Amino acid sequence: MIMYDGVIQIVLYLTVVVNVLLCLILLSRGFRRFQDLVFALIAFSSSAWSLSIVGFYFGQLIISDINWLPSTHLSALLIALVFFYFSLLFPNTIERRIWLYVLAAVPAAFFTYVLFNSNEIVALGSGKAYEIGPL
Repeated sequence: MIMYDGVIQIVLYLTVVVNVLLCLILLSRGFRRFQDLVFALIAFSSSAWSLSIVGFYFGQLIISDINWLPSTHLSALLIALVFFYFSLLFPNTIERRIWLYVLAAVPAAFFTYVLFNSNEIVALGSGKAYEIGPL
């Protein structure tokens, strides 16, 4: 099992490095199109999610695994939000109506607030078998 954990750790660190490099390459090329920025955010949020998963499973010596949970959930929420915005831009830009962006941003802001300022979503557990608390 220890060998398996080491392989998972290496794959996750490799994912972090590749996605950060991809993000930096995209950002260094300049912003010719808004889609480039959104794609760079996809790469960055994927690397943040991978890094938080590494911290959750293997970083308990530094920070408790229950403290890694908000970062895993927030980065997963960021991935979903950025993919939603990317779907509005690709392959053809949909007419930009403010309600489309608000439709995704308001619930994301609410869940971010609840995630960091309450113990209602992440509660009563060590993290590996955590329970969802009532709202």
